[in-house]
Amino acid sequence: MRRVFSTVYQFKIELLEIKPSIWRRVQIASTSSFRDLHYAIVDSFGWEDYHLHDFLIRDPYSGEEKLITDMTNELPEGQVVCYDERKEKIRWHFRKPGRTALHEYDFGDDWHHRVVFEEELPREGEGMYPRCIDGRRHCPPEDIGGVGGYAEFLRAMANPRHKEHTSYKEWWGGPFDPEEFDPAKVRFRDPVYPERFIDDYW
Repeated sequence: MRRVFSTVYQFKIELLEIKPSIWRRVQIASTSSFRDLHYAIVDSFGWEDYHLHDFLIRDPYSGEEKLITDMTNELPEGQVVCYDERKEKIRWHFRKPGRTALHEYDFGDDWHHRVVFEEELPREGEGMYPRCIDGRRHCPPEDIGGVGGYAEFLRAMANPRHKEHTSYKEWWGGPFDPEEFDPAKVRFRDPVYPERFIDDYW
């Protein structure tokens, strides 16, 4: 089912602790939930969504720090305030441009994304959303071992004499270009039926 909405929210999402920066710019319906935003993030980066995740954001009214999750996470010890990402709407929290949230994906590798709300824009015709309109650099592979593991992976892939070069290349399935990214190739899942892609309906 197509959602009725007249505006979209534009976000810049940056993967932290890696230089040069790996980032995406996405547009998503203003009626979206944080669950929708999660899928927009993982799909635009190229993550497979194998792992748990959450959002950390400060409530714009109370100033309370809120943990927004899929309600299946094991919460940190002492954590009391937890909100269901399916019920929390992005428009309740991103009230003004410049508002930010932290999105964590994979509690083992600890990938942290800074989510910055850039602006609210009119929807363009009956076009499909979410959209990835810009970005830079390839996403790290799943289960590579976090920031340190990715750095070692890049060193090994770039040096044929590295002791792990052959095994990493076989594991990845060929060469790896850390600069490669084409926003036109991004496909977004349906948050209700994640095994399907939204463009299958269009």
